[in-house]
This record gives sequence, C-alpha cells and structure tokens, in this order.
Amino acid sequence: MKGLVLILTLVIIANHISQNDGMAFEGHVAHLGRCKCLKQISGFFGLRQVKRIQVIPRGIHCRRTEIIFTLINEWKYCVNPDTPWVISLLKKLTKS
Repeated sequence: MKGLVLILTLVIIANHISQNDGMAFEGHVAHLGRCKCLKQISGFFGLRQVKRIQVIPRGIHCRRTEIIFTLINEWKYCVNPDTPWVISLLKKLTKS
C-alpha cells in the first residue's frame, strides 16, 4: 500500500512539473544533455521586462532551437522561435 501511495505521489509531481506553461526547466535535466524547454509559449509580453535573451541552436542535446527570455524578476520563459514577433525581434537584434 505504501508503494502505491509513493508511485501516485511521484506521478502527481511529474505531472505538475511538466505543466509549467513555457517556463524553462533549468534544473538537473539541463545538465544531462536534454532540451531546457519543456513547453514553449507563443504569446507576446512586454519587452521592457526582458533582462536577457538566450538563443540555443539545435544540436545533439536538443533537436529544436530554444529561445529563453529571462525577465527582470529572474523568471525564465521559453518562447516559440517560429512565432512572427520572435522572428521579427531576432532579426532586429542581429542587425544592430
């Protein structure tokens, strides 16, 4: 019975972690050579809140390009690199 409770608890925790709405998963998994982003968001948010933009090209660690926005409050969000506003922003930043 204790084993069943433990398994159910682990399933609930894993489900909660996987539903992070675009938050970057920068824990121990990032050091195992996997993608840092579990989910990506497409919604636009105020760029004045952005402290840093990190672009991680696809490679052997992850099959997709990852873009992580770090906000002023140190929260990290993964954005979809195929979203039009992200493409436009990256073009503007690379020109300057």
